[in-house]
Amino acid sequence: MKHNFLFEEKKWKVKGTYTDEDGKKTKVTGLTIIKHNFFNWIIEAELYIPLKGGKTLDLRNVYKVKKITQQDVETTWTSENKIIGKFFGRFFIAGNIIFSSYFSKNKEYVGYETLEYMGGGKYNGYGKLFYKDKMNSSWKIVME
Repeated sequence: MKHNFLFEEKKWKVKGTYTDEDGKKTKVTGLTIIKHNFFNWIIEAELYIPLKGGKTLDLRNVYKVKKITQQDVETTWTSENKIIGKFFGRFFIAGNIIFSSYFSKNKEYVGYETLEYMGGGKYNGYGKLFYKDKMNSSWKIVME
């Protein structure tokens, strides 16, 4: 299986549902941009969460991913988040699935995300973030 995500420079449109720690679901949109350079791959991911009063919360993460080939099955990444700080993670590739697990520098936050290739250049994504063993947020998205 040849994946587009990670392996190709591309701008992905994101839409889906974000669930907060209280279980409140909100429709969201976003953008994920993959860039390649000599040293690593960069993922710039933004999720836009509508708030009351017409405002929007912009959740932004920038990932640095160790380059791999289509034949490799795993790689490592780091990410910076303005609110939580530094994250360390791994991508695992199995068939049409790209799975990621991660933790924050202080190890208070842990999480996972699964991206499933659906064909036609589309991925379904599911993820959860936990804070001290309690769910902090979850999301279900489509990337095209």
